[in-house]
Amino acid sequence: MKNNSPKRLSFSELKSLTKDMKEQGGAPPFVNKDIGMLYAGNTSLAQILKVGTPYIIEDCRIGLVKQGRGVLTVNMIEHRVNKNTLAFIGAGCIVQPKEFSPDLEVYGMMVSNDRLNMALNGNVPAAIGINASCLIVEVPQEVADYAEGIFQLIWELVHQDNYPEGTLNGLVHALIHYCIEMKKRNENDFGDGKPRNRMIFDRFIQLLNIHCKKEHSIGFYADKICVTPRYLGVAVKNSSGVTAKEWIDRAVVTSAKVMLRHSNKQVVQISDELDFPNPSFFCKFFKRMTGMTPQEYRGN
Repeated sequence: MKNNSPKRLSFSELKSLTKDMKEQGGAPPFVNKDIGMLYAGNTSLAQILKVGTPYIIEDCRIGLVKQGRGVLTVNMIEHRVNKNTLAFIGAGCIVQPKEFSPDLEVYGMMVSNDRLNMALNGNVPAAIGINASCLIVEVPQEVADYAEGIFQLIWELVHQDNYPEGTLNGLVHALIHYCIEMKKRNENDFGDGKPRNRMIFDRFIQLLNIHCKKEHSIGFYADKICVTPRYLGVAVKNSSGVTAKEWIDRAVVTSAKVMLRHSNKQVVQISDELDFPNPSFFCKFFKRMTGMTPQEYRGN
């Protein structure tokens, strides 16, 4: 019988998963109570993150692609990551890997929420302070080299006995702020330079990731953003090429997939949590969106 118990990538579960993992090359992953690290050259990423499976991120992830490529969706937005892609993926994000190249090498770090707050002295930057924050940007080689240097310093530090906590916090702090600054510099994602439609779209996606389980109407999100439903619809369509209603449906079905694949909840319970009027309506919606019934998806 298929085990549908939650597969959360918590620190204890990641440690258990990597304990007996046979490496084909590179250093094995490092995991303690609040820091987990994957060193470039390690071949375990595709074993830890299964292609096609959605994951809820419970702690932040920071990564740098050393070589190779990959495709993943984060909060329903598809991202193609290549060499020198720098990323911050915050707690609350839903990540679904779609493709990894055989030569993919990544510096990766998993940071607990407690460690994150200690590193930032409780002053979490606005760019990552919202629920389900995601910063992904491809940077020049010299910038990637600098970020790689920080990863290597952290890697060496955590392998020391009784390493100084303050030094670790300082390095984590530096890496997070570096991600934010590179995002600002390369994509002009913050401040007055961003087109209004794009600002509205980004805010819509942020709100959608927080409220999609219970709020399925465009009017709810328009009210939160202080625009009319028609204006929101036009802004979202112009920015993404996809209607606001389609984005809402994608968010709902992604939430349903996570619950079906990673919990023992019955379909009737999932239907209720996603605020459908009845299980039959939910099943028809799910099949329309995926081509499968909820039971077929769970058993697939």
